[in-house]
Amino acid sequence: MNDFFASANRVKFDLFKRYGIIAAAGDRHLAEFCPPWYLKDPETVRSWMFGLTPVSWRKENLKKRRAKSERLVNGEEPFELKQSGEEGVLQIKALCGLGELVTNVNLPNRGQIANLPIGVVVETNAVFSHNSVRPVQAGSLPPDVLNLVFRHVINQETTLKAALKKDKELGFRHLPTILWLQ
Repeated sequence: MNDFFASANRVKFDLFKRYGIIAAAGDRHLAEFCPPWYLKDPETVRSWMFGLTPVSWRKENLKKRRAKSERLVNGEEPFELKQSGEEGVLQIKALCGLGELVTNVNLPNRGQIANLPIGVVVETNAVFSHNSVRPVQAGSLPPDVLNLVFRHVINQETTLKAALKKDKELGFRHLPTILWLQ
């Protein structure tokens, strides 16, 4: 597996076998939010057949993108107008009234996940259309899945509260909980 972004969807199907519902996200993203079943060590990650993006790759990729930007700005490299494959383009087109799109986005919970608090940010399916992003109602999460998700809700809400209050003590007091849950 030479591609850091490759995945065999084994995590997704393992979660389906455990909980009986299919997740929309890919293995790399799902593994972040589960107990250390999939991320315990590099060998465990390899056994689940998905890749992690090393910091060294991210740094090198950033250097390359900055250098390309410089060349484009300075006219040293011609600008080529072509599709990027980024879903954001499709989202913008739908918001401009050029069709509809259903995709995953992070939105405040407006009841699309019935047993999570209103207002917490959730990754959810949504319908993009002219001037509108409407979450798709998903119902309630099964109790065992709710248990996994709710821990992250608490972590994120506490982290946000610490940041908004500029309360380092709350942030650092909360940090061991975040690390323990990982």
